[in-house]
Amino acid sequence: AAAGWEGVAARHGVADPLVAPDPMDAAPAERFAPVAAPDEALSNLRYTSGSTGAPKIVPISRATEAYFDRLAAAYSRIGPQDRLALLGHLWPAKIFAALSGGARMGCFDAPALSPGALAEACADEGVTMTMTYPAIFRQLMAAGRPLPALRHATLAGEPVTRADVEAFEALSGPGSELNVTFGSNEFPWVARWRQASGAPLPWNTVPVGEPTDPASLRLVDAGGAEAGPGEAGEMEIVSAHLPPSYHGDPASAALFRPLGDGRRAFRTGDMAYRDVDGVIHSLGRRDEQ
Repeated sequence: AAAGWEGVAARHGVADPLVAPDPMDAAPAERFAPVAAPDEALSNLRYTSGSTGAPKIVPISRATEAYFDRLAAAYSRIGPQDRLALLGHLWPAKIFAALSGGARMGCFDAPALSPGALAEACADEGVTMTMTYPAIFRQLMAAGRPLPALRHATLAGEPVTRADVEAFEALSGPGSELNVTFGSNEFPWVARWRQASGAPLPWNTVPVGEPTDPASLRLVDAGGAEAGPGEAGEMEIVSAHLPPSYHGDPASAALFRPLGDGRRAFRTGDMAYRDVDGVIHSLGRRDEQ
């Protein structure tokens, strides 16, 4: 019987996963040639989920996509030795980071597989890294199958608890780490929390953590003043990598306030506070933006 992801897909009657081999295996003439395009050229469009309002379309430029890709590669330290499993969603930054690092990648429609089949696929293929939503992650952990090669997991989209951390530590390999990222489609990499295996977690819920770029995130009150330690504030992203507006909606430009230095400011509607150690903790949503 076929082993790895292809074998699991065949046994469970689902389509083969998309597998990307190491691009350096190809002869130079067979690799994709670079295409000249300006940094501000459109790279891709991303739809918001609509969970907090009407869905919107976020334009991502080439420069912005490259910025997010570099962050993803730096945080995960992905390389040719890695096998990345994307479960339930396709995150462009992770895809491009895997391809540029020469990693092998599999993308799964997680609802089409049982937790046991997902765990079987990851274990058989020797998955070293994964990115998914906490709900899918919990199903994977509930299968109870050890994943000794798994060294890095990234979770995003909903709160992560102490129980999630303990389940990951019980089934992953030695020296593994769990990364919880916080962001939005307007700016996917706002902040993250890195939880090393065996390290103490002082809270029952994993915090938002620390900004990926300290200059890119502020907590502000209703008047725009920065909130002090322990004070609630709305998250405001400040970056040159924010779009000028939502795609096809020029009136939304007012939400992406130009600062006159190439950067824009965007309030996400998420409320949080910063503790005395500088760690950011979520307080939920301010509105249904």
